[in-house]
Amino acid sequence: TTMRVWDVLFNEGVKVLFRVALAIFK
Repeated sequence: TTMRVWDVLFNEGVKVLFRVALAIFK
């Protein structure tokens, strides 16, 4: 379903943003 696609994209996006944030704060 479309909702599953958005859910996956959102979860992956959060992981990427979290990694970027960690890289910036280091």
